[in-house]
Amino acid sequence: MASNRSSFRLFRSFGFCSWNMLLGSQRKELVQTRSLSSLKPMSPSFITRTKKMGMVLFSLYSNTLTFSSTRTNQILTRESLASSIQEKVLLKKSNSLMTQSSISSPSPLVWFLLLDSVTGKPYMGTSADKVAISTSADVADFRDAVKNKDKEDGDSAILTSFKSSQLLVYKDKNAFDQRNAPATKEKQEPLEEDSFITGLGASKKESLVVVVPNLQKGKINLIQQLLRCLFFLIKRRNNEYPT
Repeated sequence: MASNRSSFRLFRSFGFCSWNMLLGSQRKELVQTRSLSSLKPMSPSFITRTKKMGMVLFSLYSNTLTFSSTRTNQILTRESLASSIQEKVLLKKSNSLMTQSSISSPSPLVWFLLLDSVTGKPYMGTSADKVAISTSADVADFRDAVKNKDKEDGDSAILTSFKSSQLLVYKDKNAFDQRNAPATKEKQEPLEEDSFITGLGASKKESLVVVVPNLQKGKINLIQQLLRCLFFLIKRRNNEYPT
């Protein structure tokens, strides 16, 4: 805006100078006599030259305004482009910092111990172990992580016969020991599936207890069911074919 005003003033001064040159001796004679009556009427050629000069001045002034507007738009475009580039650089740096932060803070490790549901002893001679889970993991996620870790052992996997939902989780060994407490004591229940793991199993001494169903007990129950079926069939056969 300031450049437009300065351009206008420049061309206004130039126009006044041109006008004085065109008036020439007539304006000089007017100054000497100080009388309007002494002015000679302007000739048609003088009027034509004056109009042409005015058109030239107006054209120059218009071009100057157009140039100034174009230059201003170019400057604004460059500033906008620079601002956009700066924003992209800042966004890239922010993403990089977030990535570094996620790398520098890995998933927490949770200690656990597999115990037999009947004997209460370590399941098949296992000892404490740990798995990596997310900070927002719940008990269901933790059980899946334990199953996946066991699956990595291949042929040595010991939880293949069970589903994740068959595993019960207690917050520690003390809670597991109080699962069958008498009425006079507070009985401890396993953690709910949607309970968060955050803060649990932080060390080996504070290991979560994963209760595994007793495989031998399951086999005994299966044998008992088979014997009942066999006894029923024998009894039915004796009724149909009496001796």
